[in-house]
Amino acid sequence: MGEKINILSLVTKGTGAPDYSVISAGTFQSIGSLPTVRSAFTYGSYTIVDKNNPAIANGYITTVQIYSVIQMTSVAVGIFSAAGDNLTTRDYVTIGVVPEGLQKFSVNLQVNTGDYIGIYFAGGRLYRDVSIGAGYWYISGNYISCIGQAFTSASPRAISLYGTGTRT
Repeated sequence: MGEKINILSLVTKGTGAPDYSVISAGTFQSIGSLPTVRSAFTYGSYTIVDKNNPAIANGYITTVQIYSVIQMTSVAVGIFSAAGDNLTTRDYVTIGVVPEGLQKFSVNLQVNTGDYIGIYFAGGRLYRDVSIGAGYWYISGNYISCIGQAFTSASPRAISLYGTGTRT
């Protein structure tokens, strides 16, 4: 048997902040923030795009994980490009209802290098942090499908929305 490794130490490199390069190796890639219980939550009726861990290559996001505080309704997840605080949707999928807790969904979302993952939900609550992370963009209403839409930037922030997939 080989030596055991503390994955948390490896991923955080002792800083407490995730080092996503460790979990985006080979043909695998990830986007967004690790889905976990966080110190706060956000309510529905906003579109929120996570600045943490942008895509490192072109490819597809095939799995999305969402950690909800309570059941979320009218959920849609999208992939966005950014020019400053103006965002454009590259691809999105409607999920519908997300039950309370950590949930995993199969998707097929196109992603390009530098893209970000975002979410809209009409009702419910999504875990977020307000004291760590690169931040997120947000706007009131459903802007999961948009072109050059101005969003408001907030940092530090992170939400429990995470995607994984492959590079092409």
